[in-house]
Amino acid sequence: MYGLGLFFILESSQFINRVLAVLFFLGAFFLYFFTNFLSIVVLIDERKQSFYEAIQKSLSYSVGYLWFSALSGLFLFGLIPVWVLSFFVTLLLWSVWSMFAVFIFIEQRTKGWASLWISREVVKQRLWYVVRNAFLIIFPALLVSVGVTFFSKNDMMQIILSFFYGVFLYPLVMSFYYELYKTLPYRDNVKISRGWVIVSVIGWIIIVGFVFISIFFPVFFPSSDIPCVNTETIRCLPS
Repeated sequence: MYGLGLFFILESSQFINRVLAVLFFLGAFFLYFFTNFLSIVVLIDERKQSFYEAIQKSLSYSVGYLWFSALSGLFLFGLIPVWVLSFFVTLLLWSVWSMFAVFIFIEQRTKGWASLWISREVVKQRLWYVVRNAFLIIFPALLVSVGVTFFSKNDMMQIILSFFYGVFLYPLVMSFYYELYKTLPYRDNVKISRGWVIVSVIGWIIIVGFVFISIFFPVFFPSSDIPCVNTETIRCLPS
């Protein structure tokens, strides 16, 4: 009886720890999301409002922006098979097309994921101009990111360096993007591309089907027959 009670206590404590871990992760994600969004709101606001006003404005937009991010994320996730088949060319293309979506969302107060498609049409007008200028800031940012990873001797140092990288470099990159966005003519009455939406839906069917088969029909994905032996350095021995 005591053993059963101890079992339930241990199980409940593990469950509570998992719930707390999930809540901590969600809180950290929202804090990261909100601070980045707040920096963009402050950046593109022409009138010099107070920090408190900027927070209020960001909070009023945050639910709509979360909805926009969710819709755009689901759509882009469905394009993963196309990214692989195109050797990630379409991934780079959509990364460029969506560069100005957040600016359009805030300035034009678009609904849903309309700003993603408007950003695509804005970029398509002068694609190579945008790519050439964006490369001037993206390439140095990638070098800094690689440097942060290379010089981080442990996980804690990498977290600290990544934090400062995000605090100082992210606003700089977004400032450059915004100045680039202001040089381009705005497009209105942009329609959602049904072709791309259909491709994304097909991609989701492929991904879900692949996951379903891998879980319920593992015979199609046989594990390695090579037995492994755990030693100080884990290595596999031939059968």
